[in-house]
Amino acid sequence: MTIEYLADPTSLPDFTIPHVEGQSALSCPVVTVAAPAPALRVHAPEAAALVAGASVGEATCACKGKKKPCLFVHGVGNKDSSAPTPTFSESWGDIQNSAPCCSSVAFAHYESVLRGWTRKDVQTEFCNTALKVGTSGGKTIDNMILVTFSMGNLIASGAFANGTCNIGSGVTWVSIAGPMQGSKASNLLEEKCTSGGWSATLGVFGYCPATESYLQMKYQDTVDASLKKAYLDAQTARKRANKLMCGIKSSGLASTDGAALALVGSMAFKDGSLHDGNRLVRLFTENELHA
Repeated sequence: MTIEYLADPTSLPDFTIPHVEGQSALSCPVVTVAAPAPALRVHAPEAAALVAGASVGEATCACKGKKKPCLFVHGVGNKDSSAPTPTFSESWGDIQNSAPCCSSVAFAHYESVLRGWTRKDVQTEFCNTALKVGTSGGKTIDNMILVTFSMGNLIASGAFANGTCNIGSGVTWVSIAGPMQGSKASNLLEEKCTSGGWSATLGVFGYCPATESYLQMKYQDTVDASLKKAYLDAQTARKRANKLMCGIKSSGLASTDGAALALVGSMAFKDGSLHDGNRLVRLFTENELHA
């Protein structure tokens, strides 16, 4: 038997299945054996790059598509509004070093401790920042990669739903951990602040009394009709997102906070629903305001 390896599979000759006269034709199905899927080791910053369209290798990432300017939009807990910056380690670490599809990187900064996501001025700040990164004219953001995290998803979605700005076809929208139906952790925060259970401790870190930014993220079945409609409109707008990323384990990465996050998660989500131990849960276990 002579075996020859062919680079072009179309060069294979046709095979004629033998036929015995007076009998039905033989059936020769192709038998394939599934190869075991290799484990993919992805670090947190590389995960976002992967979602945005990068191919993650053992040590480096490579962009599979056209590079575009990138805008990263944070969530609840930022103390001040300011112009976008090329780095924002407090909220995003060094993700700019693992974002191969970004031709440039900008991190938004808007005050999100006192102001809720439905506020017109908050949504306008987002739109003004996004339009500086990429636009096709007027109030349409375009030709960019938009990465929204946590409450940032609600702000962007709300802005699109309200027509504060529009999203063009050239936008690749990566939505990470968006509390699009609110978070029961916000309900737990309100409960603990009003009941006095943890209010003294939480008050030291500025969480009690609960501010508008947290109260506007209470679970959608527990809010008034106006806020519930805003949630539904935002959910519709978020359907435009190209890539979604969420977590289902409250303890997150192995850390000293893991046990505490799991405990608070079990208190906030008593129905056993999946959740990611997001920073609305972390606010009970950390002494920082960035989410």
